[in-house]
Amino acid sequence: MTRGSVSTIILAAGKGTRMKSRLPKVLHPIAGRPMLGHVLAAVERAGDARPVLVLAPAMDEVASYARSLLPGVSTVVQPSPRGTGDAVRVAESAAGGGEGVALVVFGDTPLVRSETLSGMIDACTTDTPVVVLGFEAGNPAPYGRLVLDGKG
Repeated sequence: MTRGSVSTIILAAGKGTRMKSRLPKVLHPIAGRPMLGHVLAAVERAGDARPVLVLAPAMDEVASYARSLLPGVSTVVQPSPRGTGDAVRVAESAAGGGEGVALVVFGDTPLVRSETLSGMIDACTTDTPVVVLGFEAGNPAPYGRLVLDGKG
């Protein structure tokens, strides 16, 4: 697979309700910059040609911020919150319609590194079409789970 066939779907529809804030979650600052800014910078440095931002309705502030950093970013709206899979489905046509590599990242993970994203893209081949990034948490209760077999 070539680098030109890569799209990055950035999930940023969270409203930050649990943060008890009217500010969308991805716009909360971490180290002097909104979380989304860190993610967009990593995506740009990884060499992505087609970033697609998935938003909830009425998140114009998030879209404007993203465009100020990455003028070429496309935005799509997930009409109602139906989970990660639905968000990716909503972004599919803007991300190339299922052609090439689709890298799915979360807009609220400011510590993701461009080298990590590049490594994931490089790991995608015809024989290995799916690459998943995970981590071992000290307390896994608040996180989703990856259940691995003996082959990883």
